[in-house]
Amino acid sequence: MIELLLLDRKPEILAARLASLEGRVRLHLASSSEQAMAVAGKVEVAIVMPQLVQRELVAAMGKLQWIQTLSAGVDPLLPLGIPASVKVTSAAGVHAPQMCELIFFQLLTLLRNSREVLRRQDAHEWKPGPQPLLWGKRLLIVGVGKIGVELAKRVQAFGLHVTGASGGRREADGFDAIRPMEELHAALGEADFIVVLTPYSEKTHHLFDEAAFAAMRPAALFVNAGRGKVVKQEALIAALQAKQIGGAALDVFETEPLPADSPLWDLPGLLITPHVGGYSDIFTDQVAPFLLANFANWQAGRPLENLVRL
Repeated sequence: MIELLLLDRKPEILAARLASLEGRVRLHLASSSEQAMAVAGKVEVAIVMPQLVQRELVAAMGKLQWIQTLSAGVDPLLPLGIPASVKVTSAAGVHAPQMCELIFFQLLTLLRNSREVLRRQDAHEWKPGPQPLLWGKRLLIVGVGKIGVELAKRVQAFGLHVTGASGGRREADGFDAIRPMEELHAALGEADFIVVLTPYSEKTHHLFDEAAFAAMRPAALFVNAGRGKVVKQEALIAALQAKQIGGAALDVFETEPLPADSPLWDLPGLLITPHVGGYSDIFTDQVAPFLLANFANWQAGRPLENLVRL
C-alpha cells in the first residue's frame, strides 16, 4: 500500500476525485505542513500545493520518492532542500484554459479602457468613439511553454501576429516566429502587447527591469501572468508613472498577498488581479485526470509527465 499525502487548502474536494486509487494507496489529507507532520515519516508520494510546503516537512519525509505539484510553477520548492533522489513534477498545461481567458480579459480591459467605459455608464454619458482592436497587432509571448503555446493558438483567432521569446525553443504551433532570449529587448521594441509566462529562476530574476521597459513602445501593454519576481516592481512603477508604456496588468507579485499599502494598488494604468490565473470553477475536473495518469506512469515505471529539475 502506497502512502500518499494530499496537501491542499481543501484536500477533501480533490480527494473525492481520486477515489479510483482506493486499494492502491493510503491517502492522507492535510491543509498545512504542520498538519502533515503527523504522517510525514511514512509518505512516499506527495501531491501538493507548493506554497503550503515547508522545509521542516520536507526534512521529515524520509521515504519520499515523488512530489507532484498542483501548480504549473514549482519555484516555492526551490529553497526547501528537496533531495536530488526525489522526482518532482508539475501540473503545467492543466491551467491553460483559465490562464488564456484571464490574459484575454487583461488585454481587452486595458485596450478598451474598461474603467472609463464603466465611469461613463455610471454618469449616463453617451460618448461613442473609435475602438482599438486586437486584430492586426503584434503580441510577444515571453516563455514558450505549454500555456504559451495554448495562448498563441487562441490569439490567432483574433488576427494577432504572434512572436515568442524563449531560452530554448525555436518553433512551436501558433507562433509566427520565436526569438532567443538574447534578442528580448529587440523583440520588446516591436510588440504592441507583451505577455510574460516564463518560469522563475536566477536567470529570469528581474528580467523586466528599467532597460526592458525602456525598450518597449510607448503604447505597449504589458501583462505578467507568470511569476512576480520576473518583474522589477520599481522599474514597472517608474515606467507607468512616466507614461513610458501604455498600461500593465499583473496577476503575480514579488510579495503575495500584495500588501494593502503597496503603491501598485493606486497606480494609474495598472490592472491588478490577486493571482487567480490558475483558478477555475472546474479545477478538480481538470487536474484529477492528469494526476491519475501520472500516478499510473509512476506505478508502471514509465516516464513522468512534466518532470522538472529543481
